[in-house]
Amino acid sequence: SFAAYFVVGNGIMALFNFTKKQITEPVYHEDEDNFNLSEGAHILINCKNVVLSGTACVMESTDSTYIEVVGHSKIQIFHSGAIKLLGGNAKIGMIKTAKIEKMCDFAEITSINYCEFEYITNNSKIGTFNDGLIKFLDKKSDISTFNNGEIMFMRDSASIGTMINGKIEGIANNSRIDTVMNGSIGYVLNKVKIGTFNQGSIKELCDSAQIDTMNDGVIMHMRGNSMIYQQIGGEIKSKSGEALLVYKPKKTRKIEDQIEMDISNIMIKKSPKKDTKKILENINLTNTDN
Repeated sequence: SFAAYFVVGNGIMALFNFTKKQITEPVYHEDEDNFNLSEGAHILINCKNVVLSGTACVMESTDSTYIEVVGHSKIQIFHSGAIKLLGGNAKIGMIKTAKIEKMCDFAEITSINYCEFEYITNNSKIGTFNDGLIKFLDKKSDISTFNNGEIMFMRDSASIGTMINGKIEGIANNSRIDTVMNGSIGYVLNKVKIGTFNQGSIKELCDSAQIDTMNDGVIMHMRGNSMIYQQIGGEIKSKSGEALLVYKPKKTRKIEDQIEMDISNIMIKKSPKKDTKKILENINLTNTDN
């Protein structure tokens, strides 16, 4: 194969590589039911019971329902509709509004405006989740940014990069949230890790769950062997069992400030000793005349 460019006068004439695969025009499907797509580019409007597989690419999908979106298939923009199974290595660019029963395997969604999920499991990945409902976020599934919405249960090494707001009823079994900016979390159990907790509330921090840094917010109760390594601010209402707060620097700073003030008062009230007088002379705070 080859490609060459020839300059003629002020214009450019291009000789293109004609052996390169050409981009095909999308095929329009409207009001069609019960069909399979395994290759090519398509646009779907008000279609029902579609199976999308292989390398098929849907450029836009509106008011359509899918039995499966699997293989290496893609949907670029999902305006509205429903999917029973999103799996394999399938990818969706943007979802505006949808219902998805199960997302599994290595399926990926880049951005979601609003979506309701029954299950997200088995290494599935979501970039940005803006709003909606997830009943179960399981088994190493990951959401990079959770802006708002509700998760009922987050389990089995599932992870969230940043939680901006929203509500999670329960987190368990080695799951992880790197940063919580705000929001409400019910129960945190079984070796769950939260990196930075900036604001919001946790009902109960239990078992061996831990928080690296708590900047603000409220934890109603710590129990079991739960642990907070560093509390900068916020409030822990109560503790029981062997729950542990390792370090609280704000309280330490208050004590240090009080000690410095007391030393200052002593220095003013007492006459300086010889060594102290020499130091004060160096900073011109005493009479240096001989």
